[in-house]
Amino acid sequence: MVSDARKRVAERWSKIDYRSGSIDENGYSNKRSKPDIIDLTLSDTEEIAETSEHRTQRPSSEVPEVPVGNCPFRIIKSDVFDSGGGKSQYFTDLNEIFNDPTLHKTFLFSFQYELDFLMGHFHHNVERIVLVAQEGTVLSPTTPQALSLVPKTLLIQFRMPPFTCHHSKLVINIYEDGACRIFMPSSNFTYAETNYPQQVCWRSPRLRAVTNPPTVAFQQDLIRYMDSYNSPDIQKYITPCLKNLNFEPLNDVQFIYSTPSKNYVSGLRLLAAKISSLKQDNNKNLTHHYLCQSSSVGNSLSKKTSVNLFTHLMIPVLDGMIPADSKNTPETSRLLQLYKSRSVVPYLLYPTVQEISSCPAGWLCSGWFNFNYNRDLNHFNMLKKQFKVLYKQDNAVTSKQRRATPAHSKFYLRSSTSAVNEAPFKKLDWCVYTSANLSYSAWGKTRAKPRNYEVGILLTSPNLYCQSFADLVYKGKSTSLPQGVTVAVPWTTSLEPYGDNDEAFCISKEYEMLDCNGRRLS
Repeated sequence: MVSDARKRVAERWSKIDYRSGSIDENGYSNKRSKPDIIDLTLSDTEEIAETSEHRTQRPSSEVPEVPVGNCPFRIIKSDVFDSGGGKSQYFTDLNEIFNDPTLHKTFLFSFQYELDFLMGHFHHNVERIVLVAQEGTVLSPTTPQALSLVPKTLLIQFRMPPFTCHHSKLVINIYEDGACRIFMPSSNFTYAETNYPQQVCWRSPRLRAVTNPPTVAFQQDLIRYMDSYNSPDIQKYITPCLKNLNFEPLNDVQFIYSTPSKNYVSGLRLLAAKISSLKQDNNKNLTHHYLCQSSSVGNSLSKKTSVNLFTHLMIPVLDGMIPADSKNTPETSRLLQLYKSRSVVPYLLYPTVQEISSCPAGWLCSGWFNFNYNRDLNHFNMLKKQFKVLYKQDNAVTSKQRRATPAHSKFYLRSSTSAVNEAPFKKLDWCVYTSANLSYSAWGKTRAKPRNYEVGILLTSPNLYCQSFADLVYKGKSTSLPQGVTVAVPWTTSLEPYGDNDEAFCISKEYEMLDCNGRRLS
């Protein structure tokens, strides 16, 4: 008999058909039927009457300013972990993002929309909601609140080829005064995804509308990303709103993206170009720590030999071991020598079976983590035994509210240390926060474009620090932020290598153990 946990985890997958055939965001087969899609259209001349049916009882919640040089990350409040009603300046939720009475229009890019859940957070003053979506990823509205916003909603929908997806997670809010704020949540717009795994959100400062805005790289790359869709509707409704904004508050932030369009350099090649422009200290007397925290790990890049995107391509390119346009990747034995000679240490933070089963949500959060290493044990063993790359959270410093709940975010970090006993990931050389999982589809390769749409940011402040939300929210250390920019992460900054008894969670395996709530996954 299928357990309640399995049913609830499967519910997230069963409601969605990600292509004209059927594929999930990680490239795995899903043969369930396509949901009904409501046609959301809004003509330019249509006027919307404000009646009591359009009003919401939610309290107004204007998003406060984000101080430059502080912490632009927030952890998304969860009904599972924060049901006690805890308060913190580092919490956020969709109500804070959308229930602002001065919000004029909003543009949303996501991989899945559960409209009953999403629309319940909007203030009735909003005049236009534009959804950019892949065909088959919008679940129809049924509640009165959601249905009341349909006349204000425009759906820009397109078909993606098999084994690809529109995986971007981006919110662009335009307010009554013409100003803008950009949000990048790590979650798609569904209730389960928002509440079961850990989720975070980056948010920009308020960007003011000006007549002749200065040239800023973030704005240029964001507009290129919009152009890459080759969509008349995006050009009509979204791009013009971005052109008259002052992006100077984001001078130390780079917008990075992936697009399947052949007309734009994106993915790994774009990131490599951004990193190469930095003045990185590659002193061999320093130890350079590269960390990837991903909710999905793709298969080997080669069918003939074990080639991992992170260890064999990303780190070698970003560290300067191989050219950014390299046609071939070094063999594992050669890379291990280069890592040692250049004092490079890789970390792949991915949840263990034990972490998932013992976290407050238990097996309920497991459906968002995909590392199907059963298909290629040689690839897995290369990562675990040769590169020794697999790490887990330090259970001794997790919070009692969230423990080692895995995060659906995707971070790529570099930290350099000068002493053997100096802890890494306290001060960062740079940080990438993105929707892009560790996969070829998300990043592409040095000579191959990505297959997905993805968005993210590269933080390049000279004073870049990292702290855990476990400390900032749950342990009362929120007053200890250093001067500079703080990257707040939903995992412990101190990490532990996998032990002999630790097992990486594999979505295709059956686990008989009960989780901490007494549920069985299979």
